[in-house]
Amino acid sequence: MFGFDVRPVPGAEAAELVAPLGRAAELRVVRTNPPLATAPDGALVRALAAAQRRSGLPERIETKATCTEAGIFGAAGLEAVVLGPGRSVGNVHKPNEHTRVSQLHQAVKLYRAALASLAVAAQ
Repeated sequence: MFGFDVRPVPGAEAAELVAPLGRAAELRVVRTNPPLATAPDGALVRALAAAQRRSGLPERIETKATCTEAGIFGAAGLEAVVLGPGRSVGNVHKPNEHTRVSQLHQAVKLYRAALASLAVAAQ
């Protein structure tokens, strides 16, 4: 038996990516997490971009090439993003995973600015 994990980026479907393998082996889907595809011009993304600028961070919105539960929220019609302090790629779920204290302080500034942006957008 061979097990593998497929984590597609927005616009790709795991079933389509592995379909060619189905001709050579029996495949069984254990779980499906949809990719997150929040609209770049959505209210949440705009509010977070403004919060990044206000908290002294460069505006950085990009596609995260891993799956999280955020894709499930997105598939349910909710705007969702993945946001947090520190480096994700190459750092998470590994031995010695870490985030600097300075990154935590910067994240607090960003979260405060994001909440302020979202509160203004909700009015």
